[in-house]
Amino acid sequence: MFSGEVSPTAFRFDYLKLTFFEEEQVYMDDPEARPKNDMSANFVEEVISRDHGRCVVTGAGADNGPLNVTWIYPPIVGSEPDCYEPEIGQQFTDDLEQYLTISNALTLREGIAELFRQNFLGIDVDDNYRIVFFVPYDEYAPFDPRTYLDISSDDPLRPSDMFLRTHFERCLLCHFPGGDVRSDFWDYDLNDFCEQMGVFDNDVDPNDPEWQTTFGKEVWGMLIRQELQRKPSRQHRTCDVDPVE
Repeated sequence: MFSGEVSPTAFRFDYLKLTFFEEEQVYMDDPEARPKNDMSANFVEEVISRDHGRCVVTGAGADNGPLNVTWIYPPIVGSEPDCYEPEIGQQFTDDLEQYLTISNALTLREGIAELFRQNFLGIDVDDNYRIVFFVPYDEYAPFDPRTYLDISSDDPLRPSDMFLRTHFERCLLCHFPGGDVRSDFWDYDLNDFCEQMGVFDNDVDPNDPEWQTTFGKEVWGMLIRQELQRKPSRQHRTCDVDPVE
């Protein structure tokens, strides 16, 4: 599960969240998890049709450059049993089907799609769907970035506010540290907990119910972050498994 290189003195809790793209890379090592992000051709066509054949951020059509259909909340992340979004008080289930919906996907221009996947761009549902960049966007300024989302359609066709909020929350948490959570767990001994859970011996049981406690989820997230830092940077990979319909 983890490399076994974790030491009792290696822990830091004052961290930034992983981007969705970074978290995807953790699960890409699992050949069974990898296909969860796949989209069928029909699925892609439905999303593009709903979005009127244009990028929902720039309004640019295919004649201005390639368009990508992009997950809002990547199924490979959301459907993992350890997925938890405590910041918005929302416990997502690990049922893959709830993520495989066109309400969890957007049509985006190629460069914009990359920014969105890496949480450098988000859509603030509660500020009239305002587009928020977390990096300079001079390259896209001529396109007047604003919301071209068509939110007039009925559920389940329109982009989901829940998924958009979760993505935007992750953008904030990726770029603004929230402090040291040990202040919230002053009565817990981190090293004792990790020793008890087999972290130092590389003998972790991911199904142990202790990982589903509030403290356990925080430690699990920290371990994933540290494991990712040890791995070389990888580009998004594809596999030859048939896409999910």
